[in-house]
Amino acid sequence: MNTVATPWRLASGFMSLQPRILCVDDQPDFLLLLEHFLGANGFTVVTAGGGEAALQCARLERFDAAVLDFAMPGMNGEQLALRLQDLQPDLPIVLFSGSTHDLPESVYSVVDLTLSKSFPVSTLVVVLKRLTGSPAPERRSQPRRHVKLAVEALTQPRITAQAVDLSSGGISINQALPDAVGSSLEIAVSSAQGELLFQTVAVVRHVAERRTGLAFAALPGRERETIERLCSPV
Repeated sequence: MNTVATPWRLASGFMSLQPRILCVDDQPDFLLLLEHFLGANGFTVVTAGGGEAALQCARLERFDAAVLDFAMPGMNGEQLALRLQDLQPDLPIVLFSGSTHDLPESVYSVVDLTLSKSFPVSTLVVVLKRLTGSPAPERRSQPRRHVKLAVEALTQPRITAQAVDLSSGGISINQALPDAVGSSLEIAVSSAQGELLFQTVAVVRHVAERRTGLAFAALPGRERETIERLCSPV
């Protein structure tokens, strides 16, 4: 039986060792769906109907991850993500939105992953298990910076995409690569003007809609210095 606690609903009781997920959406029926589905897949779920209620929850307890809608009255998902990170800087955040095609580019530097609600909820389960996994959650830990770079995957056929953001640990691009998660590929990264900046091996961390996250497998000193320069504040 679920326990009701104002202003949120807590599934599976208070004393659970399961990963605790904060789900925020202004549609009660969708929150109920997340509550039951995630609860049946090994998570303890706390739901909130908006930004202020979510912040009240986050002030009272820590969470292992948060799932946020983007378009909500009063405070959108990006604004809420920034506020939640002020309270818990290491909180993994998934933006689970009705449409990911018209999101502002700034969102991708704030959240760990974006997913469309057109995807089955089982996809969200896979993502949350990766973000809250043991012993080492697979998530971005370094600050990212949005930069305009061309990333070429040196595969057959050759694929070129634009970078969404860059960190010392990896790069996110605005294209879904056909390579499976966990596979390695050689990439070449160039400036917006076409100048080759570095070439390295990367591992596919996630593929979601039109985004692919790549983790650098190894970076020699010169390549690392280039990345640190690109990521440094202007």
